[in-house]
This record gives sequence, structure tokens and C-alpha cells, in this order.
Amino acid sequence: MLSANDVAVYGGLCAMAFFEREELKTQLLDNSEFKVYLELEPHIREAAQAFFSARYSVTLGILERHRPDFAVDIFLSPHVDLLYREIRQKALVQTFYPYSTLELSTLSSHFSTPIDDLATETVQLIEDGKIKARLDNERNVLAVDTPHTDIQVLVARQVDQRSRVFQKSLKMAEQYQKSAHGLLLNMRLAQAELEIRPPQPSRESS
Repeated sequence: MLSANDVAVYGGLCAMAFFEREELKTQLLDNSEFKVYLELEPHIREAAQAFFSARYSVTLGILERHRPDFAVDIFLSPHVDLLYREIRQKALVQTFYPYSTLELSTLSSHFSTPIDDLATETVQLIEDGKIKARLDNERNVLAVDTPHTDIQVLVARQVDQRSRVFQKSLKMAEQYQKSAHGLLLNMRLAQAELEIRPPQPSRESS
């Protein structure tokens, strides 16, 4: 049986991993029903608010600090690695989205990740089709005879805007189906007190 705290954590992580930006606001942050649960885990609320505001390094920092707690939770532990990976990848994708070109050094600074590791991550995102770009190691090379002077740049491929919007809508629908229904079902069960009961106020000792 899920605890109310598990619902808050799992619901918040799923929302950050799979919801689009406006859905994150309406379905989680501004959802009066779910706020009851977020009050139990304020760090999840803080992480989600930072994610909504595109302060991804803040979100990832909060989640990493609490990862050991989630990793030993009987219910959460099987899902932590997947959800954390999805959240990080989504943060990388959304950081790149407004740009036509972006230096990996900029991403490295934002995500506190070595450029070589970040290059591996972005290549995987490109191969998975999550970023429509190519990694160019030859452009903008500094003419300095020192190691690691290449400026690695993500170069956006030109994509028909209507096609991009359509594909994004399809992806959003697929992600929503994977996560939203289970999350909302848990919330409704909690409301009906069929499975999840919010903690009762402690009795004041006389």
C-alpha cells in the first residue's frame, strides 16, 4: 500500500519526467488535490517549481541530495534510476530547444558535468531522436596548442516547424498515457481513502 509520502514523491518525479511544462503547472503545482501530498515532501515541490522555471541545476541538485532516501524506499527504489534519467534527459533537451547552436561548455557549466561525459549523453539523446541535432567537433576550433581546446557545438538541424509541432504533440500524448493515468488514479484512490490515507494530525498530549 502506498503511503501519502510515496504518492507525493512518485507523483512529483513522474510529472517532472513526463509532463510538458504547462502540464507540470496545472496537473501538479496548481493542482489543489495534489498540493496536500506535496506539503508532505516540500523538497519535491521545490524541485518541481525549479524545473518549471527552467532552473534545472537546482532541480537536479535537490533530487541528488534525496536520492539515497528514495533508493531505500521499498516502493520507489525500482523506479528511481529510470525517473532520474528521464528528468535529466528532459532537462538537457529543454535547455537546448531554444537554440540553433550551443556550446557544450555552456551545458557543462549549467549541469556541472565534464564536457566528455556530456558529449556522451548528448550523442545518446541524438541517437534516440530526443534532440534533432548533430555534434560538431570541428567547427570553432581554437588555434591554441593546448589539450582540450576544441569547442564542441550542438548544431540544430532545420526541421519544418509544422512537422516539429506535430511530432512534439504525438510525443506529449505518448508520455501522458504512460504516466498521467496512473498518477491520477492514485490521487482518486487517495481521495476515496481506498488505498492511500494522508497522515492524521498527531494528538496533542494533555
